Amino acid sequence: MNDRNTCGYQIINNSPELLCLFDRQLKVIMASKGVEKLYGFEKKELQGKHISEWFHPDDAGLLKRAIYEGNSTAFENNFGNKGGSAVTVSWSASWMPEEEVMFCTGRKINTETVAVESNTLHSLEKSIERFEYVTEATTDIIWDWNLETNEVYYSGNIKKSFGHTPGINSGDMRFFAQHVHPDDRERVVLYADPVKYGSMTHWTEKYRFRKANGEYAIVLDKGLVIRDEKGVGIRMIGAMQDITELTNHENQIARQNEKLKEHANKLNTLNTLKDRLIAILAHDLRGPLSSLRGIFDLFQDDNISTHEMLNLIPSVVKKLNYTSDFLDTLLFWINTQMENFENAIRQFPVKEIITKEKFHLSEQAAQKNIKLTLAVPDDIMAWADPDSIRIVTRNLITNAIKFSRKQSVIAVSVKEKDQIITVSVKDNGIGMSSEECNKLFKAKVDSHIGTNNESGTGMGLLFCKDLVEKCKGAIWVTSVRDVGTEFCFTIPSATLNP
Repeated sequence: MNDRNTCGYQIINNSPELLCLFDRQLKVIMASKGVEKLYGFEKKELQGKHISEWFHPDDAGLLKRAIYEGNSTAFENNFGNKGGSAVTVSWSASWMPEEEVMFCTGRKINTETVAVESNTLHSLEKSIERFEYVTEATTDIIWDWNLETNEVYYSGNIKKSFGHTPGINSGDMRFFAQHVHPDDRERVVLYADPVKYGSMTHWTEKYRFRKANGEYAIVLDKGLVIRDEKGVGIRMIGAMQDITELTNHENQIARQNEKLKEHANKLNTLNTLKDRLIAILAHDLRGPLSSLRGIFDLFQDDNISTHEMLNLIPSVVKKLNYTSDFLDTLLFWINTQMENFENAIRQFPVKEIITKEKFHLSEQAAQKNIKLTLAVPDDIMAWADPDSIRIVTRNLITNAIKFSRKQSVIAVSVKEKDQIITVSVKDNGIGMSSEECNKLFKAKVDSHIGTNNESGTGMGLLFCKDLVEKCKGAIWVTSVRDVGTEFCFTIPSATLNP
């Protein structure tokens, strides 16, 4: 290129771009038409011009260093053109040792555009700063899903709350999907295209999210879809809030409310029971005593003979027996309401309890020629209150005798399965309808007369239900009218509490 008439020099000379050649002394050898036009100088004015007359001294120093070091450099230069207006040019310069020239290319910078870009950059920096302050001020995890690139950004709080790395998770929503609880995944996980081309504007979900330590947090997640002028979704921005502690408190309050409701229902039941007991004590218990007193008064006044009195006594004794049994049950039940029932729970053989009750009730059964049969293994041990089971067994057998016909059979059996003991009292008496069965074990159940005109209070089964449940068991009945009835109850096996 030492020959200035070569093709290369001609290209530089006639180029509309900003091109310059300098010699080792940094004097202009040649400038393109683009330089002449931009700065307003003619060729003869530029040729031989020292760079210090044109460029800033610091920029001249850069060019000198590039020459001596044999490398390239870049800089921006502000210099007034011939008319006095400031012109800003971004230059790149390279030293060409073979040609002994410095080749420079430039690009004019629009100062207005630079100012706008600078203001925009400043506004963007302020927005980023505000965003960072917001993410610091809240405990929520801010997320930003770019629907076009499918990149998802998570703020730093995802590290504080869940132990995951903040920043951008690119490629797809796999990170999010993998950490949503499997049971919530189908309902919660979103996909880009349905969001982009759908009509969703706001999104809210409550779900479980897996933390880095493997535990699950309960989160409330809200998102907003940002759409372009054509309605196509371009971004979705939201906030994920850890509500685990709040949810646990709410659940605890809900459980407490349930317990309060249970206590309230129990108090209402006890109140109804109290009214019923008062009525029984005022009427049913008073009746046999009044009958007995009346007989003695008649006998004392010589209104009846000894023979007549002896004929009246069996019916009164029968009433007194039922009254005595009821008082026994009632007083025991009242005692369980007042004392610490848990202290009465212990291990005992079931057969021993049931055998004693059979013996106790054998005379009552014999009066109707009823046969009592037992099928109770010797080795079954229960974990309950033996006195409660005694009362329950007595009441169920007494009821079976009461509603059985003469010369019938009452079978008592005991079985153990899966550490649960089931006691059955089955008769082939008069039975009950399903409506009558549904009324049992309730405070308002009506008492019925037995097959031999036996009376009762109707309260025994209610006491039995309460005592069985206190022993962590259950009681139920199955019956068919004119076929028979079977009462069953369960209690824990002693194998549960060795």
